[in-house]
Formats: sequence, structure tokens, C-alpha cells
Amino acid sequence: FSIYATLKNPDLEVHCFEPEPSNCQLLKENLLLNRLSTRVIINSIGVSDVGGLSDLWLQDVTPGAALHVESRKKTEWTTEGNHPIVSQIGIYATSIDEYSEFRRVVPNWLKIDTDGNELKILTGARAVLTHDEFFGMIIEMPPDQNEADSCRQILEANNFVQIAYPYPVSRNQIWVKDDSQSNNEVWSR
Repeated sequence: FSIYATLKNPDLEVHCFEPEPSNCQLLKENLLLNRLSTRVIINSIGVSDVGGLSDLWLQDVTPGAALHVESRKKTEWTTEGNHPIVSQIGIYATSIDEYSEFRRVVPNWLKIDTDGNELKILTGARAVLTHDEFFGMIIEMPPDQNEADSCRQILEANNFVQIAYPYPVSRNQIWVKDDSQSNNEVWSR
């Protein structure tokens, strides 16, 4: 997604977050191969509701694996898929608001696909969600219905509306500010 977004818009500045070390290495190598390493900022940290030390609970140590869980509490199973945890690494996590303030940037768009950690990320993005420069996001809703409902409530409370997603069999959703002009214009941003 970072490569696609960067190639689609030459003026775009992309900030990526990947707390798992081998996945971060793969991301870096992929950006180098595509000659985009100077246009994409890689952050080898997690994203959560608050900043600070945390843990990443791994369900698979194979490079490229997913379904890991960021949590400050001991976890034995993944949030998504109920896979058993096989390893743990200490990480630093930040919130979107903390990162935005530190870097002095406000994202225009977010892509959130964190295997069940989406609610924590939205909770830590309250200031960004209300900023005039923020337009919307693509988010993979968590599989837990209560958490998905909470995500929707946060987005709706901040004047976002869901627009049609072209792939109906997916938990991915697109949310834009209610004052966005049209679906076609939103896709071109």
C-alpha cells in the first residue's frame, strides 16, 4: 500500500509503522527495490492508544507473518484468528496523535489494518480525526462486533460517513468526512 500510494502521487509523503523487526526489514528492502526509500518514512514502532513501552505478541515468527497483537498485558492468543502466541518482543508504541504532534504533520489519510488493534488506534487519534486536513481512512474493521461497533461510533461522532467499498466480501471499509464532495474525488486524493 505504501508503494502504491507513493507511486500514485509523486508529492505524497508516506509514513509507515511496522513494529515486527523482520517485517520492517522486508518493508525497507521493498522500498529500496522500488527506489522509494527516500519518499517513505518507516517507523519501526507500533501504533496504539497511548505511547510508551509495550509488547508485540507474535503468533508466527516467519518474516511476513501477521496477526500479531500489541498489548501491555500478557496475551496467549491473537485477537484475530485465535492463534496461540509463540513469541514476545518488547516494542515502543505511539498514538497517531502523539506521532502527529512529534513529527508536526497531520495525515490526510490513514490506512489501518492491524489485525484487531483498530479500536485502540482510533482511540489514540482523536485530535487527528477532528483536524481540517484529515479527510478519511481505509480501515479493516476488527472481527469482534463490539469493537467494530465502537470504531463506527468514534468515526460517526467525528462526522465521518462510510462510503461504498468496491469489494463487498471484506471487512475493509472507507470512511470520509461528511463534507467530502464525491466518491470519485475522494479516491483521487
